[in-house]
Amino acid sequence: MRLSRKHRLGFVLLAMVALWTNHFALAEPADDFLVGLRMRGWHDTALEYLDSIGKDPLISDEFKSKIDYERAVTGTALARRATNQKARTAALINSAAAFIKFADSQPNSPYLLQALSTAGTIYSDLALADNNKAEKLPDNAAKQREQLQKSATKYLDKAKQPLTKLQQECMAKISKLPKAAEAQKNRTGQVSRQVIEGKLAEAKFLLAKLSFETARTRKKGSKGWKQALQSAQKAFEKLYDQYDDKLVGFFGRFYEGRCLQALGEPKQALKKYLTIVDQPPIPNRDFRRLTSRTYLQRAQCHLALKDIDAAIKECNEWLEEATSQERTESDWIAVSYVLATSYETKAESLKGNAAKQQLTEARKLYLAISKQSGEYQLEAKAKIAAGGGASEKAQLVETFAEAFAAGKQALGQLNSTKLAVKLAKENNPDSVESLESQFAAEKQVAADYFRQAINLTDDETERDELATALYFLCGIHWEQGHLDDAAVVAEFLARRYPDNKYAPAAAKLALAAYERMYSAAKKAGDSADYEADLLSEVAELLVTRWPKSPEAQAGLNLRINIALRDNRLADAQKLLERLPPESRAGAELRLGTSLWIKYLRATAKSNTPSETSRQLMRQAGEMLSSGYAGIKDAPQVTSNEASGVLYLAQFLLADGKANEAVAALENNNVGPLSLIKNQETAASSPTFQQSSYTSALRAYLSTDPPSREKAQSMMTSLEKTIGSGKDSEQKLIGIYFNLGLQLQQQIRTLNSDGKQAKARSVAAAFADLLARVTEKAGSSSSWKVQSWIAQTNLQLGEGLSGEDAAMYFKKAAEAYKTLIAKAEKNPKFAPSSRSLLAVKKKLADCQVAQGDYAEAMKQYALILKDKPSLLELQKSAALALQAWGTEKQDSQKLNEAIRGAMPQGNRKNLIWGWLRMSQVVENAKRGAQKKAAKDPKQAQKAAEYKDLFFEARLRASEARFSASKLASGGERTEQLNSLRQSLKTMKSLYPELGGAPWQADYLKLIEQVEQEQ
Repeated sequence: MRLSRKHRLGFVLLAMVALWTNHFALAEPADDFLVGLRMRGWHDTALEYLDSIGKDPLISDEFKSKIDYERAVTGTALARRATNQKARTAALINSAAAFIKFADSQPNSPYLLQALSTAGTIYSDLALADNNKAEKLPDNAAKQREQLQKSATKYLDKAKQPLTKLQQECMAKISKLPKAAEAQKNRTGQVSRQVIEGKLAEAKFLLAKLSFETARTRKKGSKGWKQALQSAQKAFEKLYDQYDDKLVGFFGRFYEGRCLQALGEPKQALKKYLTIVDQPPIPNRDFRRLTSRTYLQRAQCHLALKDIDAAIKECNEWLEEATSQERTESDWIAVSYVLATSYETKAESLKGNAAKQQLTEARKLYLAISKQSGEYQLEAKAKIAAGGGASEKAQLVETFAEAFAAGKQALGQLNSTKLAVKLAKENNPDSVESLESQFAAEKQVAADYFRQAINLTDDETERDELATALYFLCGIHWEQGHLDDAAVVAEFLARRYPDNKYAPAAAKLALAAYERMYSAAKKAGDSADYEADLLSEVAELLVTRWPKSPEAQAGLNLRINIALRDNRLADAQKLLERLPPESRAGAELRLGTSLWIKYLRATAKSNTPSETSRQLMRQAGEMLSSGYAGIKDAPQVTSNEASGVLYLAQFLLADGKANEAVAALENNNVGPLSLIKNQETAASSPTFQQSSYTSALRAYLSTDPPSREKAQSMMTSLEKTIGSGKDSEQKLIGIYFNLGLQLQQQIRTLNSDGKQAKARSVAAAFADLLARVTEKAGSSSSWKVQSWIAQTNLQLGEGLSGEDAAMYFKKAAEAYKTLIAKAEKNPKFAPSSRSLLAVKKKLADCQVAQGDYAEAMKQYALILKDKPSLLELQKSAALALQAWGTEKQDSQKLNEAIRGAMPQGNRKNLIWGWLRMSQVVENAKRGAQKKAAKDPKQAQKAAEYKDLFFEARLRASEARFSASKLASGGERTEQLNSLRQSLKTMKSLYPELGGAPWQADYLKLIEQVEQEQ
């Protein structure tokens, strides 16, 4: 190696030429739009856009010329997102073919080089994937391995064509460019030369890589295998010589070493790798990743040469200079893994503590690797799960220092065994029992060593080391479940050595131990006053001694939790005020949660909350809102805090603030929906997820305007969370049913507040939910669910008009007919005969709403023949006759509404009409009033009869007024005079005209009649 290379000016500006892309600027808005679609992942839409844009006269010829190229680019991106491997491969092959077709059809396109490069890369990647699969197969899968190798060979052959052409095109273009000196004067020409030269280097590298991958498809040691590796080595060597100051050149050197290593020449490979690792520190991410891969290969070469110490030394040196972020990346994890295996190999040649030390170092590395996702994670977990052995007993030592050191080493072994137990449960169940036994023994060994250290303390012992030994000891007691010992040692440390760094944590541990003891006493039904006093004292110590520490806040939070658990809300409020304002959010959410749950319980059996309940709701809302404001930008939340945000959303929905509820649910950091999407631990509970989806569904249906697409998405998510099966279906229907009741109440409230437009909007969105319930319920659901579906359709129709309303009335009628048919087939289907009568009446109501008055009257008559005295039914029949007469301008129907219809054999009308109804209810009112003194319920009935009396007289007068408008001449005058007299009599007999709500309607009608001539 020429040493001067490492110091060349500009070397630190290394750029991977092989990854250079075109520098052509976007020429028009179409480019921006297309890029925007792809950036958002809308590749299907991008393809549709490209399919439709070709005939657009506003699109430039330049853009049209590259449509096929852009279609291939988009298709490739879409293919790489496919989850099905077979479909993904097929789509990638189609994309590669599309790039080649484009290159053949447009040889002068500025996108030619990139098209060829992408096609070659796709085929190369497919070959690499098949080779990797083949290598991972077991020895007994020779046939499957051969098939994969044949497939890889096919892809390698396909990749060679576009890459060879790419190299030729680059060389041809470079030959036509101005000389370097001339290009220096022309910046555009210089950029163009850099791009083309970059593509040329890329082509050379990829072609050399084809030979390397070809060797992997041949039987190791065969003539073809050796020839492919030698050919690749020469090509990579040439590549480095041509680009020795560019990253692509160093990649060539790396693969040259790989070739030599594969050919069984580790010493020669080490020399090639030295070119890379001997470079000065270069702050380039790609070069550092390459360097990490090189250290991995060098370690394997050292191990092949039986130089384990060299492998350990180099890997340690490289990892020591790595950043914390780099240590979590795959290239550094690979080095960690080979270092761990090297420690294990080293241990095989040693005995006693020396061997144990090597194994401990290996376990530490496996422990770190097991926490990172990637190809080595499972292997590391398996190593940990299978590792370990019988623990020795603690040995007697003579000094504090010896005992302290032995305790720390035992603690390290203990921590790795703890993880081994966990991993064994997942990967090696047979070893769980022995590992758990080992874990228990190791805890005792570590505890014994730290006890010895404490007993061996003298004047020369460092106070901080003694405090550390105490801290480790109380931690082990905690692990052993010895809560008394853990609490006593931890509290002693906190009070005796308050300046030690472990003191606040020890106080927190003591607090946790006392809290568990308190909970155990409460659970057993014993007095927990003693434990509560100890807990309060340690919490007070934390707050007094370390007021701004996280531990102090934890102490207060624990006391707050206990106060909430004991339903001492006032005490919790006082403790909360002692927390620093910036640390109150979590406690406020917990307190708000307790208040909200208390409010829900208080209102569970009442539709009209009391003033006390409303005050409780406001307090809960204020606390939840304040807590949310404190954590909404937090990077992470606990399960309790996540639940608090969910309860805040429920409060906001109850308070009519749907948009604010959506904002809380969707908050990027702490919103329940975001937590679920990001698979955060705080949102892992199925109950939490179901509640979140249910609240979000209601929120999306309640916004103005409703977010119907999001609501549909929430329904899908909710159904996936609940799962399938009969019980799951019933649970889902129950959730929809309850949510529907909430939305119905919301629609009624909006209508009563005069917000009809918003009510209609919510009703339309609510229809989506109703359709979902109908679909899920099918034909096997209960009477309750099906009658609710029918009733809800009827109510939706009543809130709308025109064709929208007719659709719901039709659905309601069909549902009621189905219920009646089922009840006739199975008498036990309906809960009671009264329920069946109610459904029959509702069917008639639907027919009235649809304008099918004749069928409705038949339905009313069928019911009244069995129950002629049902006032509610008589009222509905009279209303139907009145609506029929008014709509059809039929005076006879109006008269029937007033005086009755359908005379029977006893000469009495089956349908009473308004006048007879008023007489019946007036008599009933008097009878109820007489009994009211002895029976309070009769007073309520008397009030209901009074209300119906004034309604019946009013409706009769309205029907007469409508009939008078259909008459003429003397008949019309006579009818109006009769109506005036009737209204005058009513006002004379009942000056208040029934009071609210009838008085205003009476006065309005009187005014209208007086204006008629």
